[in-house]
Amino acid sequence: MKKLVLLLSLIIIGLSAQAKIYRVNNNPGTGAQFASFQTAHDSAHAGDTIYVEGTNISYGNVNINKKINVIGPGYFLAQNPQTQVNPTTALFGTIICATGSNGTYLTGLEANYLTLNSGVNNLVIKRNYIHGNGGIGQPSLYLAGNNANVLIIQNYITGVQNSAYAPLGVYSGCSSITISNNYCEGTGAGYPVLYIDPASSSVITNNIFKGTTNAGTTINNSTVNNNFIIIPNGTMNGSGSSMHNNFSTAAQFDTITGGNPNHNHIGINTANYFLGFGSSDGQWKLKPGSPAIGAGYNGEDCGIFGGLDPYVLSGMPTVPSVYFFAAPSSGSGTLPVHVKIKSNK
Repeated sequence: MKKLVLLLSLIIIGLSAQAKIYRVNNNPGTGAQFASFQTAHDSAHAGDTIYVEGTNISYGNVNINKKINVIGPGYFLAQNPQTQVNPTTALFGTIICATGSNGTYLTGLEANYLTLNSGVNNLVIKRNYIHGNGGIGQPSLYLAGNNANVLIIQNYITGVQNSAYAPLGVYSGCSSITISNNYCEGTGAGYPVLYIDPASSSVITNNIFKGTTNAGTTINNSTVNNNFIIIPNGTMNGSGSSMHNNFSTAAQFDTITGGNPNHNHIGINTANYFLGFGSSDGQWKLKPGSPAIGAGYNGEDCGIFGGLDPYVLSGMPTVPSVYFFAAPSSGSGTLPVHVKIKSNK
């Protein structure tokens, strides 16, 4: 394991020649600069990068108030091939992006909640697993209001069991919000799986929104293309939106959609569209012959694996990963070491 830690350190050091890079690992004896993410954050300067390594110990609740890059190992690491040698995730409680965190980049993390405080702008939230465990009475991914230029892309988002809150909530005064290639699931019967406030706007493309019985969506003032909206017996509510080339299990689209001239498809049977087996995220790949293949607004595939930025299994961050490592536990002289590394786009 010490050999692996050294190898990972060398990879990380070679990734940047400018801003500082820090390692965080809350397991003792790893050689990381910090055991506490919050301490690493407080020691960092704007533009620095913090690599958070996977362990079996939560990094707890954290508050980000400066522009930093935070990179974790991904999630569902034991479910998909060629991810990480260490299959544990970098788990947080609640991550709060507070005043001063404009321009922050978050990727490869697992968290109970991720909150953008009012007025926080220019964030990239990419390839994270946010699941709402903890019951604090808010969406799992929560834009509190007056947020702008936020990219929410390639994440796996679920809501706390039977929550009255949408897993993804965009509240009043938000603009230039892009929601693309995410899987988003709510478990609260009768509650929305996506909420876009009437005083906000967004672009929503190539997502899957899945709710339980009588769940729905509330979408206002948005461009909504190439999505799957799986809400058995549910309804889509809101106004001022343009919807094209979406697939839904709902019996009808509301007046916000424009209806079939916009190439929306209603009353679908999802078994005809998805693989339906494999990993938690891999099961949502389109099956061979799926009617959603090439059925997007510009001829692209619909769903999370379509479009310009397809979903990436396990949320692998765009840095090299060691997915195989083998070395003798003891010996002298020249020792055989077998390492497999891959780049991730």
